[in-house]
Amino acid sequence: MPHPLHPRRERRTERARHHTRGKPLPPILALGLSVIAISLILPLWPLPPMPITAQHQATPRERLASEPAPQAGDLRLQISPFLDGVVRHGEWLPLRVRVENDGRPLRARVAVALSRSAGSRITYARELELPRGARKETTLYVLPNTFSRRLTVELIPAGETEPLLSQEVAVTPMPPTVYTIAIARGSGDGLKALNNLKPDRQEIRVLDIALADLPERVEGWGSLDALILSGVDTSVLTPAQQAALTAWVYRGGVLILGGGPDAARVLAGLPVPLRPVQLNGEITLEALPALEQLAGKPIRISGPFLLASGAAREDSDVRLWQGDLPLVVEQAMYRGVVLWLAFDPNLSPFDAWAGADALWQALLLPLIPPWPSPSPGFPPQAIIDGRMGWALYNVSALALPSLGLLIPLLGIYILVVGPVNYLLLRRARRLEWGWLTIPAITIIFSAGAYGLGLRARGTDVIVHQITVLEAFPGEDLAFARAYVGLFSPGRRTYDLILPAEMLVTSLTQESNPFGPSTRMTTSSFTVREGLPTVVEGLSVNQWSMQGLVASGTIQTPYRLEADLYTQGDRIMGSVRNASSVPLQSAAVVVGNQIARLGDLAPGQTAAVTLPLRFQVAHEPLGFALFQTRPGAGSARREIEVRRSIVDALFSPPITQAPDANRTASPLNGPYLLGWLDAAPMEIAVRDVTPVSIHTTLVYARLPLRLITESGVSIPPGLLRPHIQMPDEDRFL
Repeated sequence: MPHPLHPRRERRTERARHHTRGKPLPPILALGLSVIAISLILPLWPLPPMPITAQHQATPRERLASEPAPQAGDLRLQISPFLDGVVRHGEWLPLRVRVENDGRPLRARVAVALSRSAGSRITYARELELPRGARKETTLYVLPNTFSRRLTVELIPAGETEPLLSQEVAVTPMPPTVYTIAIARGSGDGLKALNNLKPDRQEIRVLDIALADLPERVEGWGSLDALILSGVDTSVLTPAQQAALTAWVYRGGVLILGGGPDAARVLAGLPVPLRPVQLNGEITLEALPALEQLAGKPIRISGPFLLASGAAREDSDVRLWQGDLPLVVEQAMYRGVVLWLAFDPNLSPFDAWAGADALWQALLLPLIPPWPSPSPGFPPQAIIDGRMGWALYNVSALALPSLGLLIPLLGIYILVVGPVNYLLLRRARRLEWGWLTIPAITIIFSAGAYGLGLRARGTDVIVHQITVLEAFPGEDLAFARAYVGLFSPGRRTYDLILPAEMLVTSLTQESNPFGPSTRMTTSSFTVREGLPTVVEGLSVNQWSMQGLVASGTIQTPYRLEADLYTQGDRIMGSVRNASSVPLQSAAVVVGNQIARLGDLAPGQTAAVTLPLRFQVAHEPLGFALFQTRPGAGSARREIEVRRSIVDALFSPPITQAPDANRTASPLNGPYLLGWLDAAPMEIAVRDVTPVSIHTTLVYARLPLRLITESGVSIPPGLLRPHIQMPDEDRFL
């Protein structure tokens, strides 16, 4: 039985029931319940179809991103390394990449990651758009380590990190002492004698190559010293391959062109500067006595032999005659050589002639520069790059604090935290407060020191760019090597944008035992090759600098013309600035002799007079060029940077003598040096407006004509020697 309510409580309950009977809900509560009910019912209510309006047309990239990625089975990846993976230490390796997609459209990148110093990695990548049924080829340039034996090429979808496909490529590192000869040839076996060449303290490596495999960038030719074209049709070369071949010869390559029945096909696709002769037709000879005399061996194979007939150009030299027929014609090309042969060295009689070895010893051996160091050593260009780090680091933001500021600051701190603090606390009879005042004074002075450091180093992002342009006299072509230092006031990651298509790697600075330690950091980043070239994810520590090296051949307005010749014991002539930009502080250098030309305005010509007899300089060339005592501030720093650039470029390694085909040296011949106000390309930093500092050096090795009417004394190393007999039928 329920317990009855208390009479008073029962009466209150009855009154409340009577008060609420028939009264409506409050408006706010009703509105809330309505909203809840509508929200529950509305999703279940069928909506009428919407009227059709203008729809957004998705772009191809949006369609690729919206569709699921294809499966690995729909893709095929094929990698072909240049020279079958043989690569010289410190040189770029072109990887020809072929991708086939039989599945859904895909946007991806091919990438190769390589380890560097201090645990960092550089990833070389190139983006690809792969619609359904795509068959695409591209070339990825990588810079292997000296210890690399295998490279892993990955195909990674855009926005992802895991690859869909990967393929390993074998790599064969090659020391700089190995002389590499590539042969593109037709039928025949007459070039096997090249394997018997024996240059001084060097190894010969002979490789076969197809014309289609020749790189389209001159940087990819760095592992190649000589190229022989025999019995092939060069008209299949692309314009980019032709330009790369020309630049390679200019920079020291040896190009040998075979004649014979295919002489016209061999010359068909070559640029005009690479053609030493004008063909006149063909000629048949029953014997080749000039070659027999050259090699010292009789040709016992019976003729006839089909040779090409050609007239040498005015700037070419005939090195071997047979009667009135030029058999060997040489064309000097800046630091390189083009050698044209009237015969095809891959055909009879050279495939069975005992004198073939001696023939190549006479033709090619004089063109192989001896490697002066008994040990393989480091690549000369790597040593130059390391020395360039000294000049790149020379910016005011990285300078050490002045002792004139540090010593007074430290003295004031010691005075305040010691005697002054003690005397004030003793006078106030509060010595126990020292537990508080000493930390407070330390914090205040620390904040002040940080503020002074921040003021000295600044808060700007600085891009210090040093560009070295090797100009080819008479051409609008130059090889650019840009050294880029990115200084950051705080720890941050940056993206750099290069407006030209360049090859980029990290800069490893050579240690300087006579200078201060540097704060050149080494971090991981990705180089996205193409136009423009983008360096992504470059991390820089606070108040530190990250160094990069970018290289490439560019069309420039920096055209130089020179006419230098010997007259007795002097070098005479003139130099003309044929470009549209002024050349500052120009000078011609031969050995330890310097002819200062001053500033050359566009179109201006300056006379040159230099002693021909010189000795090896005992002081660096940079010090000799800038002997005047520099001023203070930015002017002094600019002179120091220029001096460091010249010394890094023209000072040979300690254990190696200068070599015309590997490094620049004033001992190899007259060089012109000049400076420009602006850099040939502006490097941008994404989402940042940096402070840019530019220093640009233009240099070129000038041609020198020998006039021997009154006799001339040639210093060692100035010219490449050729010994030619007076009867002009002997070539050594």
